[in-house]
Amino acid sequence: MNILKTLAIAFTCAATLTACDDDKKSGIPDISGAFQTIVTYAGADESGSSFTVTEPGTTRLSTFTSTISLTAVSNGSVQPGQRVLIYYRNSSGKRYESGPIQFLGYSTVKGGKADAKPQADISPLRIDPTEVDRIELSGTYLDVVLTAAGGDGSLFDVYFDEATVDQAQPRAYVVFRSSNTSSANHVFVGSFDISDVWSKSTCESIVVYYGQGKDTSRKEVFPKPGVGVKPMD
Repeated sequence: MNILKTLAIAFTCAATLTACDDDKKSGIPDISGAFQTIVTYAGADESGSSFTVTEPGTTRLSTFTSTISLTAVSNGSVQPGQRVLIYYRNSSGKRYESGPIQFLGYSTVKGGKADAKPQADISPLRIDPTEVDRIELSGTYLDVVLTAAGGDGSLFDVYFDEATVDQAQPRAYVVFRSSNTSSANHVFVGSFDISDVWSKSTCESIVVYYGQGKDTSRKEVFPKPGVGVKPMD
């Protein structure tokens, strides 16, 4: 999927870094051809910022470094440990290559722990139609990008069916309740911490249901790395 095209609407002037070199006249960097990745903000010091991300489908942790302090440019609104969507380039041209990056900008994302709830509480939140553009497991974070009618007051979250959390394959649900189903479509970006369930010794994989409206059967299965793999002699 072309993430740059899908998330272009989410990249506003408020999320740009005016200190970038791409366009000093307008203060808005050129993000054409840039990577867009949801990462964890590791923190900043006198040398700049660092970010970490686990490449989806692997256990490989990458670390990006930038001479720009995200704490400074966000006026302290972005704190270490927070998940953010960053826009960047690097010299290797490889999305998850550790090392220095040219930091072009950021957007905040919806986040938090994926709570466990009764199915009776989850089902009513799967009515408003959505189009899920991206769903990936990055370490212990479920990253979701969806398009739907709604505004800032819309509910967007991930819940586990509490009856399944101790099973070998817990069931999680992407839920969305629009604040205004008559509004224009918007892109919603979220990164939800599933570590409480993922870390259980009983968990071998999770199944994530992301269909809404008339099609609630759409799902994606994410296996736990190494489960069922026997060690080599």
